[in-house]
Amino acid sequence: MFDRCKTALTASSEPPSTRELAQHIITAEGWDYEDGGLRLTVAHRIGCMMGRFERRYVVLSAGTKSGAMLWRLMSQPAH
Repeated sequence: MFDRCKTALTASSEPPSTRELAQHIITAEGWDYEDGGLRLTVAHRIGCMMGRFERRYVVLSAGTKSGAMLWRLMSQPAH
């Protein structure tokens, strides 16, 4: 899952939110984005995963947008 998130992180000009990363993964996997439970589950898993990678200095939280965390790779400059 992190590989798909990393692709979205590098392709985005602005730090994407956890919700935007969930949308990217759901769409890339061909799953039903209209399924609210799936969106919530994927977003929760991404949030937990990104927290682990933040503690390993791979990603950095870059604030919030509409209550969702924004993320960027540590190697990317701050916007």
